[in-house]
Amino acid sequence: MEPLVEGTAAPGNVGRNIPAVKQQVRERIRTIISERSTVVDVVVTPHQRIPALDSYPAAIGGARLTAEELDAANAALVAGATHLLVATVLEWTVMRTDDPLGAFVMPHDQVVIDLRLMRLQPPALVGDVVFKKRARLTLNQSPMKLLDGSFRDVVLQLVSGRK
Repeated sequence: MEPLVEGTAAPGNVGRNIPAVKQQVRERIRTIISERSTVVDVVVTPHQRIPALDSYPAAIGGARLTAEELDAANAALVAGATHLLVATVLEWTVMRTDDPLGAFVMPHDQVVIDLRLMRLQPPALVGDVVFKKRARLTLNQSPMKLLDGSFRDVVLQLVSGRK
């Protein structure tokens, strides 16, 4: 599903374009999962409810359920999906500096993304992991650089059921 953005995480000294962040995170996750499965798609979420997912809210294990997630779960089940990966961007800090000494001053770029894999029928939480990464220096680069091989490993472990 389309990644969610939760809270008012610190935007850094530049600000951020939330629609662009969501698209970049979605495409990065899609690329990673496509390495293991040829059947990966982002769900289009019409507002519909089906009785098969009545127990979905209880299955998320106390996590906050959004209308977008419930719509995506319904649409995914109707489309024949067995699982739904819910990505929530909790932190997306973008820092820039024109001062060479500013590269060492905190805070630096940071991303925190919660990834939750849900089985749709019957609804159950398969796995949940929070990916956190902070840049060591402020180098005027996109935080997308932080979604590197370690992010890939976390996503693949989650969808393959390995810890």
